[in-house]
Amino acid sequence: MSAQSSDRAGLPRLRAPVRIGSPSQVPASRAAFHCGQVVTAEIGLERRKIASFGDALNTTSRLEGLAKELGENVVVSGDLLDRLGEVPSRILISELGVHPIRGRDEPLRIAAAKSRVG
Repeated sequence: MSAQSSDRAGLPRLRAPVRIGSPSQVPASRAAFHCGQVVTAEIGLERRKIASFGDALNTTSRLEGLAKELGENVVVSGDLLDRLGEVPSRILISELGVHPIRGRDEPLRIAAAKSRVG
């Protein structure tokens, strides 16, 4: 069924929008956090854009995929947790162990991050 319907004159008439779900539903999302050096540069001659490159970006992308495999919404690398030091008490960190990451020689310690209830 299309987003339009026609009236008797043959002219299209827009239908009212259909609400899916309730206003209290939050869309599912996933995030990964890591740290490291990144190179950012302006590339292109005619159509310029800013691009970033580096192992930190690749690893973060792999971590997002790993979060999906592990059924977690938010994952954080052990490297970032080590740099952060103490995490605020409203955030619960659950260690998920050491996992191999494609493109890296060494496996990486991973943790899930959740909002602490209460």
